[in-house]
Parts: sequence; C-alpha cells; structure tokens
Amino acid sequence: MLAWPLSGECERFKSIVANSGLANAAENSLLEHDRVAISAFVERMYPETDTFHMPFGEMTITPDDVVQILNLPDQGTAVKFNYTKQLSWAQLYALTKKCLGWDEETTTAEFRRHASYRTRQINITALMNMFRGTLEKEKNGTLTDEQVNHAATAYLLCVLGCVIFPNTSGNRIDANLIQLLDPLHEVGDYSWGTACLAFLMEELRKASRLGTCQVAGNVALLQVFSLTL
Repeated sequence: MLAWPLSGECERFKSIVANSGLANAAENSLLEHDRVAISAFVERMYPETDTFHMPFGEMTITPDDVVQILNLPDQGTAVKFNYTKQLSWAQLYALTKKCLGWDEETTTAEFRRHASYRTRQINITALMNMFRGTLEKEKNGTLTDEQVNHAATAYLLCVLGCVIFPNTSGNRIDANLIQLLDPLHEVGDYSWGTACLAFLMEELRKASRLGTCQVAGNVALLQVFSLTL
C-alpha cells in the first residue's frame, strides 16, 4: 500500500478506513520482507498438521498472534458467511456500479485487462490511479460523499488484495472480493484476523510442495511471528 498513502486523503475517507478495522493491517503491510527467514519457515512447514517443525518442537500461528501482530479482529462475522466464490456478470456489474460508481463500459474495460484469467480480476495500479487523491479533490470543492465512499471502497479493496488475501500475481485483485465491502459500514463486523490466517496457512501448504517457488498470503505476519521465537 506504499503507492496509496493515507496522507493524501481527506478526513471523511480516513474515517471510513479507520472504522473498517483494516487500517492497521494496511500500515503493517509496509514491513520490508526478509526472504531468507520466510523461505526457512516455508521449508519447515508440514501441511498435514499446519505446523512448523522446529528443533525444539512444533509451532503454529494462532488467531491471537494475528491480533497481536496485525491488530486484526479475530471476533465477528465469518468472512465466508454468505460469500459467493464466483459471482455472475450481472451481480458483479451491480456491485461495481454501486460500490465504485462504474458504468458497464468502465467495468467491462477493467475486466478485459486480465481477460485470460478464469476469474474476473481488477488491476490494482489502475484502481489506485482512478480513486486516490481525495484531499486535493476536496480542496477543489468537487468531492461528494458518494465519491468518498467509492474511493474508500477502492482503497479497502486494495487492502484485501494486497494485505489480507494477496496472491502471487502482484498486481491483480479477485473482483469477487468486492462483495465483502457492501455495505461499507459493515466491513468492520468481519473477523478479518481469522480469514487472514486461514488464507496464509492455505498458501503455505501450497508453497511447501516440491517445485513451488512463490508464496502468497500475508508473509509479514509469518516474518514477525518468526522473530518472536
């Protein structure tokens, strides 16, 4: 999230992000990754038990670790509650129109950037360029509450794609994640900590396989956990 600092956003925007429960996770994602430490833990990962086999015994990351390290809530509504893994085109169009203010032409153009992928993807860089800079727009007197909501939704979508559920693509977000941001005022009700941990452990299982050279998930959580041992 280095490319989208909160310092360039208006107070209305910052208030929405703060109430989402994801602000601290976005800030903590700025930690520079230690690839050696991360690789060492991946090599010690046993996917059958979701534990790291150390010289002194087995260890694993717990929800409380996520709370202490990322300050993400481990209580609340499960992220998968009422979550649809693959939304229809009509559902996605309705969501992008409501949450981001996109018309059908804009939505179609954005999805075509990654048309070769099985699921519809949104380009992170394009999303940032389109919505950041609300402070400047507010100074010019051209910023409505609806536009602030759209910009805050775009920011939180980037947080989901870069911090909570990051994949190995580096610049794409699963468009289906936008349903977790509707309505915007209920985003803080989710148990983001357990979702972040579950996703990381799933990605570590994949990374532990022979021949895999990349790992997704919030590796900052894994790195800080390793430093506490």
